Amino acid sequence: MGSYWPDLSRYKNNGRIYGAQLRHGAMYFNGINNEIELPRIAFPSGTIVCWVYFEDGQPSGNYGGIIKHLNGCPEKNNLYLKKDTTVLWQIRVGGEIYNHFFETPYGQRNAWHMYGIAHGETEIKFAWDGKIIDTHTSEGLLDGGSQNTYIGWGSYYYSYYHLLGYIGEFFLFDKILSEEEFEILYQLTSPYGTR
Repeated sequence: MGSYWPDLSRYKNNGRIYGAQLRHGAMYFNGINNEIELPRIAFPSGTIVCWVYFEDGQPSGNYGGIIKHLNGCPEKNNLYLKKDTTVLWQIRVGGEIYNHFFETPYGQRNAWHMYGIAHGETEIKFAWDGKIIDTHTSEGLLDGGSQNTYIGWGSYYYSYYHLLGYIGEFFLFDKILSEEEFEILYQLTSPYGTR
């Protein structure tokens, strides 16, 4: 059984840490077999915000999973990073799979960046370092299921898509954040906790 992972929100989605370690005030994932398992998190729409220091994916050069199974959906509703500039929000809506690719304005590896995905019923916003830099048309509310949610891993094959790097602060909001709210979070938070 993994170490205890406390959820500091009112929802008490406490989970378990498997292999990931607290280093320099953030969680370190080894890119091989580290993840944090949380109970199913209801998330048909809302906003993900997280600080990530991305080194690589699994296998090297492939995707590194940030979060998977949002809204309990089996193997979908996942956020991935890949190589220098690729961000993938892979979702399932109405039984269909959709891949939303976003590009960061410059290299994302080996540095701290704040990522944001605001998934609404009609629009998806991608924010990076406090600024909304792209929007896509949304296919609708995310499909659900009964799967647990994982941080630091993004595949059903255990030898794929573990994150090599760090995840600092991690937020899930049950609302769509505005650009002003992304900017405030960027200014007031950091990978190591509130500034």
